[in-house]
Amino acid sequence: MGHGWGDLFFAYSHINATNVTLVGPAFEVMHADGGGGHNSAAGVYETYFNDRGNGDGDVDNLILQYDVSISHLLRKAFRASTGQTDIALSLFGMYSAVYNTSADSVSPFGTGTVATAGTKKIKYGADVAVFPVSWFGVGVRGDYVQPDSHEPSLSFGSVAPRIIFRTHMLGHAQVTLQYGHYWDGSYIIPTQSVSSIGAGNLTTGNTGLYPLDKDVFGIKATLVW
Repeated sequence: MGHGWGDLFFAYSHINATNVTLVGPAFEVMHADGGGGHNSAAGVYETYFNDRGNGDGDVDNLILQYDVSISHLLRKAFRASTGQTDIALSLFGMYSAVYNTSADSVSPFGTGTVATAGTKKIKYGADVAVFPVSWFGVGVRGDYVQPDSHEPSLSFGSVAPRIIFRTHMLGHAQVTLQYGHYWDGSYIIPTQSVSSIGAGNLTTGNTGLYPLDKDVFGIKATLVW
């Protein structure tokens, strides 16, 4: 879009899988490491086909993101003066639809008879950062993820406030201190626990050896020159 109105990004991709577990984890597509059926347990077979069936199926994916500087937008639309203050806003979303899977590809949750075909996966959220001065800012990001439209207990959300420090002494450097809190559905368990108890026991309520991290703190430094 440009000219102060922000940047709009749109993308579409299609996955047509046949015996997808034959594809190694060296190929990554839509948050999936390869075709699946490997030790990573995070391939197309697990992520989109519920680790069931013959590995055949199709997935359509849509991605949309809009990034804008509110300060630039105000100056563009209303000729308003915002001084040094900059407010950056990002809105994003992703949608995936699974279809044409084999008849024995079903959800392992609930009754265990709901077909994978027809599953919708949704992720959306927003990020806002305010810089009252050039070297300091605060921000917050919120995400909501629904991995399986047939099972609400797999959904989760997060909110992550952060503090940002900038300097131009050595190129463009930025240090971010961030805290994140997660709200998890009752079927959410760590990947390591899936390996420890086995995928076939996911419906037993066993959380495995590894508890969920509800609260996370991180420090990140970036340098561009």
